[in-house]
Amino acid sequence: MRDGGAAYLRGGLEHDGFTVRMLALKQQQTIPDDATALALLEPQLDFTEAESDLLVAWLRRGGRLFVNYGWHPLADHNPTGEHLGRRLGFELTRGLVFQKTYAADGVQRLDGNPAVANLVCIYNPNHPVTGPLGSAHRSLS
Repeated sequence: MRDGGAAYLRGGLEHDGFTVRMLALKQQQTIPDDATALALLEPQLDFTEAESDLLVAWLRRGGRLFVNYGWHPLADHNPTGEHLGRRLGFELTRGLVFQKTYAADGVQRLDGNPAVANLVCIYNPNHPVTGPLGSAHRSLS
């Protein structure tokens, strides 16, 4: 995670009594037997078929998996889930899609957080949803 997000997550987990270790899945090609949960934070490449097989087998043995995908303005830096997604039933788009939400005060914000009230949404002209809306000068509502 960018901006120290992983450090905050790790600190919070350790504060709550969890043992946290880093896993270099590409190098180790195994998941430790004592691992109860994995957090895969902002993968920038799709997981290979072998990595996906390993993760799914581990899940079937009772493991828990949290994957936090981020977004990069260059589409080829955004994984789609590919092999892992196919096995777990999800697929991500390389383009960014926005969803409007409203704060308790009725003011439109992207996530209900006043800190992002002035965030600008830029249409992705190549995305099948936002592209036509942007070229027609229509809002995301």
